[in-house]
Amino acid sequence: MYNNQDGEYRYINKFPAALGKKGALFKWFILKFIPDFPDAQRPTMYIDGDESFSIGGIERTINNEVFMKRNTDYDFFAKFDAIDRFVKNNSTIVYGQAMIIREDSDGFVVWQIRQSEDDDTIMIAAKYSIISKLNDAAKHIMQKTGIDSKVLNKTIEINSEFTIASEYIFDGQDFVETDIENATNKVFIDEMLTYDFKIYKVIKN
Repeated sequence: MYNNQDGEYRYINKFPAALGKKGALFKWFILKFIPDFPDAQRPTMYIDGDESFSIGGIERTINNEVFMKRNTDYDFFAKFDAIDRFVKNNSTIVYGQAMIIREDSDGFVVWQIRQSEDDDTIMIAAKYSIISKLNDAAKHIMQKTGIDSKVLNKTIEINSEFTIASEYIFDGQDFVETDIENATNKVFIDEMLTYDFKIYKVIKN
């Protein structure tokens, strides 16, 4: 269940609201892009994207049993919807299984989704926040200094039998497949902010 609650209502978990819009999209992305096992199909129910960001929206709706006031953050919902549609129309993700292939201590993580070794693979690179894993004193230092805000100069290298052929780039409406020039089994990422993610297609040579 996806529900980025505004956190004002004390009986509702306040953590999701602390993520902000970008963090909420990342949370949705993780839910959709980490299938647990083949044929999992990820059944989900979710509150319509940007409605959860209405001021007092969740609290008012739950307390008074009224319809939620609609927000107008169309950019947020466009990416929210694009993530959902990408997964639903990608058989590798629908019928595949995710496996983490790299996880650095600074929150940089890489995982792949595939059905079998002979099929094309979806590879994800992302930067998650490591603050939630720390105690309160450490969290304060991290937030004050901005240490957790990004990672720099990351090279992903996979088995030479495979090529990182293309990247799916969000154009404001859809994730569009874009060929990588001079593609090899390596890709370099100069910077990723917290909650950024990249989607690649990997093919067998």
